[in-house]
Amino acid sequence: MTTHDLLFLKNIGARCIVLNQGKIITDTMASQLLSSHFETKYLIDISIDEISKIESMKLANLRYSFKEDRAILIVYNGEDKERIVKNINITGLQQKHIEVEDIYYKVMNSEK
Repeated sequence: MTTHDLLFLKNIGARCIVLNQGKIITDTMASQLLSSHFETKYLIDISIDEISKIESMKLANLRYSFKEDRAILIVYNGEDKERIVKNINITGLQQKHIEVEDIYYKVMNSEK
């Protein structure tokens, strides 16, 4: 069976295999994969003018995208989120549960 529903995988105790271009990157239980990485992500809105400050902070596992005149940061670490909130002028903050794409991103970055 193939699914992208992380809660379903965790609840049924399923084995989780992460593939990249046909190569197995991770083969473990879904609960172990989730607990060994992260379960929360933070979406932080900032002005595009603040990007140079963010890049100089050297934050781990930071992703961002641009939307009009702002940037949306995706942060997986509570300590990094706190550093941003204390040092950057933010315009919005949301806490979300992780998604399959977040796990894939984290696993792929740990392979480098």
